[in-house]
Amino acid sequence: MRLLSKIRLSLYIPILFVFFLIIITYTPKINLLISYIGLFSASIILLGFYLNPLLISHKNRIEELAYLISLEASVFYKIDLELEENNDPHRKEVIRLSKIYLNKKINSKDSKKSDDDYFELINYCRKNNKDKFLYNILIHLSENNQNRARIALQLRNKVYTSEWLVMLLLYSVAIGFIFLLKLPPNSLATNCIASLLATAISFALLFLWKLSNLTHKKASGIWQPFIDLDKSNFNSLDF
Repeated sequence: MRLLSKIRLSLYIPILFVFFLIIITYTPKINLLISYIGLFSASIILLGFYLNPLLISHKNRIEELAYLISLEASVFYKIDLELEENNDPHRKEVIRLSKIYLNKKINSKDSKKSDDDYFELINYCRKNNKDKFLYNILIHLSENNQNRARIALQLRNKVYTSEWLVMLLLYSVAIGFIFLLKLPPNSLATNCIASLLATAISFALLFLWKLSNLTHKKASGIWQPFIDLDKSNFNSLDF
């Protein structure tokens, strides 16, 4: 599955098309009754009806994640700016702990795995809260917990197993009819049309799978603010 997630989505189109064209060309065809054609149409419509809101929802999810991660990156940039401007002696240690937290979050893509590092940073500020600047940092970190909670919620907001089961059942019905449906005349052109339809349906499901797992190209840049902070040693932040 990891290998499949690394393949560019656009590369799936020719692969799926050729794959389905071979299957459709050599699969024995049957003359279906008009009632079965209606069943085929219903499965396509229901699949589209079910799939469309999920695609929209998960595209919005990626945009929301990008926004929330940018907000959290801004908090850490602000923290370093305040410490640097006031030549605070604790700046080096705060930056070190912040880098550990951000790198853990980038590498794991999981908020829970970086919780301990975040609380270690908070505890350091608590122990030294007599420093008025660290006390202000502690307030920033506490307020940032709301962003962290929203990021964690969106990272867990994948397509449910039950939703995948419903879509795969409808997909199986639709694909089965495409393979068996006899389109007169039985030529390369009609086989190509059927293959294009099967490719389009499969591509839509793959698109949703990549969005849900955050492996789509659109999702690859959501962690960039954290990466920019780390590379610049908290001196610059680009959105």
